[in-house]
Amino acid sequence: MPQADYRRMVAFLLVGGASAIATIALRAVLTRIVAFEIAVAVSHVFGLTMAFSLNRLFVFRTYEGGLIPAYLRFFLVNLLSLAIATAVSSFMFRVVFQKIEVGPYADYIAHFIGLGSAAIPSYFAHTNFSFKNKPIDT
Repeated sequence: MPQADYRRMVAFLLVGGASAIATIALRAVLTRIVAFEIAVAVSHVFGLTMAFSLNRLFVFRTYEGGLIPAYLRFFLVNLLSLAIATAVSSFMFRVVFQKIEVGPYADYIAHFIGLGSAAIPSYFAHTNFSFKNKPIDT
């Protein structure tokens, strides 16, 4: 992997970490009023908007296309990310952690694992789809 790609991936993961923290914080609030899976899904949409903004500003700075098409592609990629994060979070929380008694923060750990499980597939999808520059016709 070229050095520039490595740096961009690290920046992507840092942005993802920041948006994951915000997502988990919002999910913690929402869990008090809605079911765990709904809270994960709603907070994921918030986190995706934050992640899009930060990625556009700091990670994919060379992207030259329109913001609305990029956001829509980013959203589409994050539908897959949402499915992965929700499925993994729910499985960890409802199945795995019920058997091994993780403790009072099992929901946070499960949610974090769910978000992390979607990070690498999301990076490649955003690189090759969401923020991919169109070739210039010559």
